[in-house]
Amino acid sequence: MRCVWIRCADAIPYEPDWNRPHGDAVRDLAHFVVNEGSNVLSLSALPWLSGLVTMRNVWPHDGPFVLQVLLAVLVFDFGVTLTHYLSHRIPALWRLHAVHHSVKRFYGFNGLMKHPLHLSLAHRTGPGP
Repeated sequence: MRCVWIRCADAIPYEPDWNRPHGDAVRDLAHFVVNEGSNVLSLSALPWLSGLVTMRNVWPHDGPFVLQVLLAVLVFDFGVTLTHYLSHRIPALWRLHAVHHSVKRFYGFNGLMKHPLHLSLAHRTGPGP
């Protein structure tokens, strides 16, 4: 899906200047490799981590699967949204989050611009609850 989005942004850019090279491709590629690699590692660790922490008394594990999925999405989104909100309010978190806001042009590839520590925090607060 990301490839489709990138192709659409290339074909119909919000600002045509954003499609011209700005010398940021190496930086964006480095962020892509580090962050997507981190995503893969985090996702592959989830089954193992879920075995360590059980919420049998809290989670409605006997409920309908669709309801559990919807609840999981809401809990995950709440964690990510709270992290994002706090990242704009707490100076120490802002210093990590500011990397995401440092881009000078917007295109599909640099949407991945995140500080690795901030990404790690988001990975823990989203699926953490």
